[in-house]
Amino acid sequence: MLVKDLISEKIAAIGLPNTADLLNIDERGGLIILQVRENDYVLSEIARIVENENAKILNVITHLNANGMLYIILKINTENLNPILKSFERFDYEINSCFINDNDESDIFQKRLNEFLHYINI
Repeated sequence: MLVKDLISEKIAAIGLPNTADLLNIDERGGLIILQVRENDYVLSEIARIVENENAKILNVITHLNANGMLYIILKINTENLNPILKSFERFDYEINSCFINDNDESDIFQKRLNEFLHYINI
């Protein structure tokens, strides 16, 4: 399954169909989905946490479900989400899921694998 399809499926599962295109998921970077209570949502705090890890928020989409839980979908400009995820955990944010679009990196690995297999065949 393609990462884009997986992201679209996950976003549709929380009640936001056809939202994946708004997030520019084909572009490089990462996607983090947080889950918080409506009363605990402070965008400036979320932005501070991301920016303290030398990253920027490119896009934000929020969705409030019937149970009062707010889903916050963040498009981040970096593929290294580990420091950001650790910071969110440190500040007691519930991370629903995260995705990384690393097409360039997988192309490099595929190219190296092909070169290695060519070398073995010689």
